[in-house]
Amino acid sequence: MSKIGKVFVFIVFLLVIVLIYAIQQKSKNQTKKNRFSYPRVENIYNEQFVSGMIVPSKEIQIKSQISGILKEVYPSVGDKVNMGDPIASVEIIANPENLERANQNVRVTRINYQNEREIFDRNKQLFDKGVISLVDFQQIERQYVLAKENYESAKELLYIAKKGFSRNQKVTNIIRSTSQGIVLELPTQVGAAITERNNFNDGTTLAVIADMDKIIFKGKINERDVPTVRDSAVFEIAINAMKEIPVSGRLLYISPKGYLENGITKFDIETTVELLDSLSIAIRSGYSAIATLITEKRDSVLTIDEKDIIYEKDSTYVEIIDAADKPIKKAVEIGVSNGIRVEVINGLSKQSKVKSQ
Repeated sequence: MSKIGKVFVFIVFLLVIVLIYAIQQKSKNQTKKNRFSYPRVENIYNEQFVSGMIVPSKEIQIKSQISGILKEVYPSVGDKVNMGDPIASVEIIANPENLERANQNVRVTRINYQNEREIFDRNKQLFDKGVISLVDFQQIERQYVLAKENYESAKELLYIAKKGFSRNQKVTNIIRSTSQGIVLELPTQVGAAITERNNFNDGTTLAVIADMDKIIFKGKINERDVPTVRDSAVFEIAINAMKEIPVSGRLLYISPKGYLENGITKFDIETTVELLDSLSIAIRSGYSAIATLITEKRDSVLTIDEKDIIYEKDSTYVEIIDAADKPIKKAVEIGVSNGIRVEVINGLSKQSKVKSQ
């Protein structure tokens, strides 16, 4: 093929490509130009979602007042207990040094007590016969009473060294429930060492008990959403394990102090959980849930797709298709948006052809 022929073929090829591209662009423009939608009247609302979980309003940790070895646990996880029911028994492991010291103290005070008793009995007979004076007898009697008190105290200290508690206290090696509810946890195994609760130590937790008849929703809310939550706000709560059951709740508490979590400031939030009285399904602690709050709502208002809004500086516009099938920019006033649809307050009617963007 000659050089001129090659140039001719190349020019024809370019013209075909340009023609195809022009046809495609014209088709796209025509299609896009003709795409529009009408505003429609509907209810629109803005929702706020808070993730969290269902927990009892009050959890009680049962701890021991004496140290030792956990000998036996009476209830099982999930059992219902009442106030005063036995939870566990603790075996006291006496300190050998303290035990020997207590035994020695008992022996010494017993000898002293027996000696003072003999002196008292002998001098009482002499006092009755008028041989000794009242002052001398009272002194002897005082020594006898002190010796007896020391002996009784030594026996009590020996009992404490063996048992870990005094007979005069309302404390035994049986640990009892201080509340009624369901046993949620038994974190300590039989045979484990138990530390008593005191001013310097929290003590070993033997059981966790909660009243599952009083449950709440506990979640976290972003700082930007806090101003939208009003006092006594009503939430719709969806429990993931019970999606078919309607649950509502009312705001109880928003933490006055936030904290950083993954670079975002969050606040703790709590709501009531209001269940139907006829509900027979057991609610378990730790169920995950999502609380929904309607922050804004408009009924029977004109709405359009939010993607059709054109934002320019502080103004909002849409493009209206006129009778000549040409787009005309028109200013509109918008209201509540749910992220998909937006309320149009002024600027459009139900007959307006809104160009799709």
